[in-house]
Amino acid sequence: MNRYDGDSLKLKINIKPKSVEIRNLSKTYVKHRNKGDFNYAVRNINLFVEPGELVTLLGPSGCGKTTILRCIAGLEELSEGEIFIDGKKINNLPPYQRNLGLVFQNYALFPHLTVFDNLAYSLKMKGASKEKIKKAVEIIIQMLNLGGYENRLPQQLSGGEQQRVALGRSLVSEPQILLLDEPLSNLDAKFREELKGELRKIIKALGITSIYVTHDQAEAMSIADKIVVMKKGNIEQIDEPVNIYRYPSTEFVANFVGKVNLLPAKLINIEGESILIDLFGKEIQTKLSSKVQNRFAKNDKVYIVVRPEDFDLISKSDNDCLIKGRVDSVDFQGELIKYKIKSEHGMILFVSIQNKVETMFIDESKEVGVKFNLNPLFLMPTDS
Repeated sequence: MNRYDGDSLKLKINIKPKSVEIRNLSKTYVKHRNKGDFNYAVRNINLFVEPGELVTLLGPSGCGKTTILRCIAGLEELSEGEIFIDGKKINNLPPYQRNLGLVFQNYALFPHLTVFDNLAYSLKMKGASKEKIKKAVEIIIQMLNLGGYENRLPQQLSGGEQQRVALGRSLVSEPQILLLDEPLSNLDAKFREELKGELRKIIKALGITSIYVTHDQAEAMSIADKIVVMKKGNIEQIDEPVNIYRYPSTEFVANFVGKVNLLPAKLINIEGESILIDLFGKEIQTKLSSKVQNRFAKNDKVYIVVRPEDFDLISKSDNDCLIKGRVDSVDFQGELIKYKIKSEHGMILFVSIQNKVETMFIDESKEVGVKFNLNPLFLMPTDS
């Protein structure tokens, strides 16, 4: 697969980035028409997307992320709320007047049309001249490395090539906003890994405001400027990928975005950022992370949030040992060695060790000690 080079390509698409604002959006579906019962697909959603920003809606199936996308596109009628593009309310505009580009997971290409004609379709429907269509399609073909494919039919293309055509078709009309619904989900792992990097490069080079739906945490982390984590029709957290991963605001976010260890502890004392904490009967004096947004008090039960790569395995007799345990399983993945450690308290800990020349491989059933950086600690309420 040819790779897109955003630095060397002179893009000629005239796209001016626009903001997207969602205010108090709710969408309901009738559950029992005779009883007047209904379910919320999404409830009281508020979101602002900056011009040129690439925002990912992330969550499990059924959480409402695609519903939000369809509401923005005008494919779903809002039950409550308002949607604005560049400050202009679009609630009552039909889809064809919203000037949005849509990319779907099933590509939605016309099987009887060539690549060129698929790319040109929207411009033909708008009555553009043949000269304008030819020029616009040539730019898209160059941008997406589709040269030589102009006369092929969709069934003669690979999945990755079909998705490029679908993306190109959405960009050829110079939309204000780009909406992408699980665009890589039908590709195999290799092509998905390659195309997601290209996709971000293209979107950022164009400067187009984009909203991208996915259930894949790794995909969201690598492609987004900002992630919106959703659960059961509600927003759990909005933040940059690094903060979503390192400083989750709820237990759901912590567990959904990668592996995590939530260590139960108790606050013995707290004075500003200085805390005394009880971890499995061991008193630890340390500082609270400045990223902690929750307010805590003495005797609060909390979780210490530790990612697998933040743990180190040491001898259980080492003075730095915080938790003792036994290796329950080993998963060798080349550059990483992933351990499950069953602690002496019965808790399973996830530990990821970078595999280097000097790394010691630890066999199953061996007794070990676990340590991690205590200064500062990121805490989360246990009832979050």
